[in-house]
Amino acid sequence: MVDYVLKSTLGCTSNSGKDKGFVPAIFPNTLLFQTYLVQHRNVQAHKRSLPLDWLMIGYATVGSNNLQRAAAFYDALLITIGAHRFIDDENFVAWAALPGSPALGIIRPNDGKRATVGNGAMIALHVPSSGLVDSMHSKALELGGDDEGEPGLRGQRFYAAYFRDLDGNKICAFNMDGNAP
Repeated sequence: MVDYVLKSTLGCTSNSGKDKGFVPAIFPNTLLFQTYLVQHRNVQAHKRSLPLDWLMIGYATVGSNNLQRAAAFYDALLITIGAHRFIDDENFVAWAALPGSPALGIIRPNDGKRATVGNGAMIALHVPSSGLVDSMHSKALELGGDDEGEPGLRGQRFYAAYFRDLDGNKICAFNMDGNAP
């Protein structure tokens, strides 16, 4: 199980797997890596990620000039991957798949100026399967989003699709399992 989780998240195996002696770079020493393995041996196969306390991104936001319309778009889109609203106020709405997991939010700019799309900015959402990449892309277009890149394999393992939301923010849905649905 540990090998499965590490293979799906880090593209590697533990010391008990094929790559003997490998310690992922996120662990500063072998003892910490071994402690991680002991503490997380019962990680479910469908939870294909590191423990939440190891995640670097807490949340990301995109700006909107019509929060109600944007919230309806993301409600319908993010339910595809099991995410639900957990913050909802007049200037900020946010969704997450699990309590304490990284979140995506929409916000009215605090400076009162019009929200604009960042050139080169993009939010990438990791989803559990390539089939869900397809579903999210399809749902985004159905909801009025614009296509920025059809679902497909890019490289050997990176399966992704790109779209823009109703405010023009670029979103990527991706999975690293390397399998087309």
